[in-house]
Amino acid sequence: MKILPRHVFLLVLLGGIFIAASRPIGDPDFWWHLQTGKQIVESGTIPHADLFSSSVMGKEWITHEWLTEIIVYLLYNKLGMVPLIVFFSAIITAAFYFAFLRAPDLSRPYIAGFVVFVGAVASAPLWGIRPQMISLLLTSIFLYLLDDYEKNRKVKSLIALPLIMILWVNLHGGFILGIGIIGIYLGGNLLTLLATMIRKGVPPLNAWNPILYLAGTAFLCVITALVNPNTYKILVYPFQTLFDPAMQQYIVEWFSPDFHNPIWLPFGFLVLALIGFGMAGKGSISITRILLVLVATYAAFRSVRHIPLFAITAAPILADLIARFIKLPAGSETGKPLFRWLNALLILAVLISAGVVISSLPKKQLEKEAETFPTGAADWLLENQPEGKLFNSYTWGGYLIWRLYPDYPVYIDGRADVYGAEFINDFVSIYSVENGWEQALDATGAGLVLVEDDCRLAKALQQSSEWHKVYQDDLSVIFQN
Repeated sequence: MKILPRHVFLLVLLGGIFIAASRPIGDPDFWWHLQTGKQIVESGTIPHADLFSSSVMGKEWITHEWLTEIIVYLLYNKLGMVPLIVFFSAIITAAFYFAFLRAPDLSRPYIAGFVVFVGAVASAPLWGIRPQMISLLLTSIFLYLLDDYEKNRKVKSLIALPLIMILWVNLHGGFILGIGIIGIYLGGNLLTLLATMIRKGVPPLNAWNPILYLAGTAFLCVITALVNPNTYKILVYPFQTLFDPAMQQYIVEWFSPDFHNPIWLPFGFLVLALIGFGMAGKGSISITRILLVLVATYAAFRSVRHIPLFAITAAPILADLIARFIKLPAGSETGKPLFRWLNALLILAVLISAGVVISSLPKKQLEKEAETFPTGAADWLLENQPEGKLFNSYTWGGYLIWRLYPDYPVYIDGRADVYGAEFINDFVSIYSVENGWEQALDATGAGLVLVEDDCRLAKALQQSSEWHKVYQDDLSVIFQN
């Protein structure tokens, strides 16, 4: 097979995404996922109640990511942190590759590649070793298969969706996206048929086949989604999470994008480009694609967490719109040795860059943990074993679950759905030193407080006669009463 310029371009694009995704783990929730996977593997059972906190232990917990947590723990336990990072980097890269494949031939590789690149830049702040990345890939695969059905009307493109759903529902709560996406294609096809009926009258019976097939696929996906340890409860869980007031109020990734922050400007560029090229109106765009863009854009404006989903949904559509205005050659092989050498050098540069980034990950991971999480405080607690119930920072709860369980159950961690809005509000009032915080802290029964050394609670405890500092480093402080 000849290596054409378009092949090199695609390799550089995907290699760049992979390299950018190969970063040390800084997500605080990663650690409780890791501990959950460990508990499942060692006990052979999936927990349905909280294991890790002293505050709500035994409360119902919908462990919707249990299969991902097993995979994460086994990779970490058998191979180490670096292969785990590489695995998720490959997942992210594959998600954008399927988005690239959905772009029309006329736009590939250069226009589609550029738009996918901008989409990757727009979503990069949300990447990480997170179950959400698996949902990103599976969403991209669903869109690819449904686009293929729209284009070719072959039922075989739909057959895989209910089978994928069996995996997805056990990997991450984002499975509901798959059902929703089928609903969008169903709605698009139905509106298109109704518009045809208005213009041309009653269509033949076989014109209803795509709607029936999509409806049947959606129904089968709902049925297969019940194949999970939480059965019917899993169908309600994503909506409880989506509309949880605590998540909307306190968790940054559920906030709307702030365009004063430059990291969200590539997202804004994509939205403006969609509006601009869409308004130019060269050619038509299907109702289904209009619905996809509208829903994805609304979701991304509602929460930055959804910007990666917007990117993989909208990038192929934008590439199509741009390609109607700008015609670029796909590229051809040249007989000149110089260009063959340049192609080889570009490929080699990508491979060397990936190798350098991966080889530097062990050191960077240790540095990231030391600057982000209370590694020293956790070491001190395990070594000295002071008595007392732990009250901890919300951000560090996941890490402390990994390091301290079962010796010191946490007070709170990133599982906001387990704790609930009222509990989190009470925690915030203590952590922020609001009126009555001392009585509220006493009511928790805490004998140890582990928080950031510069937070308001730490400064207040520093002045308290009832609490004494027993440990401090550049990042954290521990008080005991």
